[in-house]
Amino acid sequence: MSKTELECLGSAILFNPDIRGLKFGQEAELLREKVCAASEKYTCITHADDPGHFAKLLLCLLALCSLRLKCLEHPSFLPN
Repeated sequence: MSKTELECLGSAILFNPDIRGLKFGQEAELLREKVCAASEKYTCITHADDPGHFAKLLLCLLALCSLRLKCLEHPSFLPN
């Protein structure tokens, strides 16, 4: 995974429209869609020999989100 791909995944996590109490959910959704579209275009260009590369990145995104939720559930990650 390249630095650019990692940053795109981080941005996709950051622009989560489902955050409770978020005032600008639609804007976050649009930004997430743009990041994902740009990431897909980037991977199609840089990994033309691996058409499944973007799908692999999306699987990483699911794993990162799952890890984030587990961290939030752990007491040592809660703010003091």
